Amino acid sequence: MLRFAAWLAGKTGSYTVPIDPAPPYEMTSPSNSNGSYQPSDYTSEAGQLKDPFALTLHFVTDPGGGSKTKNLIQPLVKWFDPAFKLFNIAERSKANGFRGSFDGRRDVFPALSVVLFLSHGDDDDADGSGSRVAEAREYLAGKPWQYHHHATTPSRVYLCEPNNLNFYTTEQEMPLWGVRQVHYGKEHLRFMLYTSRDTWHDMIRFYCLLLGRDVEYQKDDFCYFVVHAASGNMDVQLALKIVPDDCTCRPLNSAFLQFKVLEIGDLVPLLPNSCSPISPQRWQTTDPDGNVTLLLLGKKSINNNLPRVKPRRHSIDALQTLLAPKALKPRVAAARRRMSVAPPGLPAVDDDDEEEDLSC
Repeated sequence: MLRFAAWLAGKTGSYTVPIDPAPPYEMTSPSNSNGSYQPSDYTSEAGQLKDPFALTLHFVTDPGGGSKTKNLIQPLVKWFDPAFKLFNIAERSKANGFRGSFDGRRDVFPALSVVLFLSHGDDDDADGSGSRVAEAREYLAGKPWQYHHHATTPSRVYLCEPNNLNFYTTEQEMPLWGVRQVHYGKEHLRFMLYTSRDTWHDMIRFYCLLLGRDVEYQKDDFCYFVVHAASGNMDVQLALKIVPDDCTCRPLNSAFLQFKVLEIGDLVPLLPNSCSPISPQRWQTTDPDGNVTLLLLGKKSINNNLPRVKPRRHSIDALQTLLAPKALKPRVAAARRRMSVAPPGLPAVDDDDEEEDLSC
């Protein structure tokens, strides 16, 4: 497997272009934080659930755009991520031409959305839990945010009123953002990928493979995984949602989910599309819908036999070069057939759910 990884590194070496990302917003691993989680715990599902950085969202901006992106999203995530470690921002060396203002089309969904589930409370609560829901919604309703679509939920007493969720964006390459109020239980930071019915089961298998576990909850057109379960009143989720038949999904070229993985050598042969290293710690692949997915290796999984590169100088532009259509082509069909095994057993569910009925 080491020879295979070295071969892949040789194949991707020609894509590397040196850059200097903006220092304050480098795509660094937060594994050296001072939290209670220890890397040695990352050997079981229970240990993985303790890792607050098992799933992070990475933005790659045009030169000079790092501060703007951070200032745009920090007012929304400050309650979940005050240290701003679940969201990482880096600047590419030159504009890639992908970014543009929102074109107003609501039948095309950015493939990724971020939903903030904030707890219910009164405006005079000591922790301000009531006012922050209104504050977040008011922020999204103002400029530069633009309304994209709304989602309705089944009428249940534990859901917020009104029972609607509006999504907003600012430009073509920005994920959708929405805020929902919860009346009891944990708050959730949910990263949600939109998909089509054609690739629904392939997407579930792919993310079961990356996370090493079955879905926590599933219905016909919606499911979610619990990626991090905090000891307090918050968790981090990854969700998949089928869009309406008259809508389509558009992968983002400047925002990517990153998953921390235990072992890359055993994972690569099982992935449906090509997987290649972009730095000693980070690999990239695409899911069945073509969404670029970053894989961060645990310290024990780093292959020191790969060609050494200066940390973070190469990987951002290498990733952007690999976004070219030729680099995103899947490997041989046999790799996809390996993914076509029967899906893992899924828990039975009833009709109570936090899913949405989307309206374009």
